[in-house]
Amino acid sequence: MNNAIGNLAAEECDDGNLNNGDGCTSACTVERGACFGDQLLCRLYTRSASAAWSLSGCPAGYSPATIESREEQQYVQGLEWGSAWLGWRAEPNASFTDGVRSPVFSAWHEDHPSTSPLQRCAYMLPSGAWSSTLCTESLPTICAAPQPHTVQCGG
Repeated sequence: MNNAIGNLAAEECDDGNLNNGDGCTSACTVERGACFGDQLLCRLYTRSASAAWSLSGCPAGYSPATIESREEQQYVQGLEWGSAWLGWRAEPNASFTDGVRSPVFSAWHEDHPSTSPLQRCAYMLPSGAWSSTLCTESLPTICAAPQPHTVQCGG
């Protein structure tokens, strides 16, 4: 049996490169993606290894996800990745931002975000609700990247 054919059969996709974030991972598996808001926002999603909250905790081309609609929240919740960091962190004035802007959509669990100056990092619960905790907790990060035009959105 030709090894090349055997390898191709095990691949979900092959785009001819080893880059993540282009619809096909370096391991030749299809990246999960979806479009939201009449398909104006298309993203690929992956989950990083567990670690403390960090803006640089995602693979190259990805950043911690900032959920922007109920539709996107429900999609990410449906990935069933358990509790995981989001891209929101509380500034010293206690408002949550991604470093540039505040959330346009939120799904905070009751009594959250916490008013504690220590619980400054946002994460998504398995229920889809958001909570806040110490940034030093070890959780995976929900990472998002713009979905390239070469990958059909919504199809």
